[in-house]
Amino acid sequence: IYRNLVLQELLRTGIYFGKLEVNLPIHRSNLKAKDVAATVNLSESYFTIYFKTKTGQNFRDYVLNARTDLAKKLLLEQRLSISEIAYATGYQDYRSFSRAFKNVTGISPSDYQNR
Repeated sequence: IYRNLVLQELLRTGIYFGKLEVNLPIHRSNLKAKDVAATVNLSESYFTIYFKTKTGQNFRDYVLNARTDLAKKLLLEQRLSISEIAYATGYQDYRSFSRAFKNVTGISPSDYQNR
């Protein structure tokens, strides 16, 4: 279930580097700018500047927002538990996910799901 949404989100969040499109695996818990930079053969510093120019956000905030958007979709579907959604969106545990989600949205995942 979540893999299809992850794939849709990755297609939406594709970033182009010349002719190379890089899809960001937002479901990976250890997603780092330096790893994506290495994938496209750029230095981390150049990549982060380029990324912000293209998206209007720094890499960390972009990933956080993309994960939150995906979590919102999954929460509204109500097919997965909140812990499963936490894992599917790149968090190691419910607590980290809940804290990040609330910081972005202002409400807890369970409150969002029950609206």
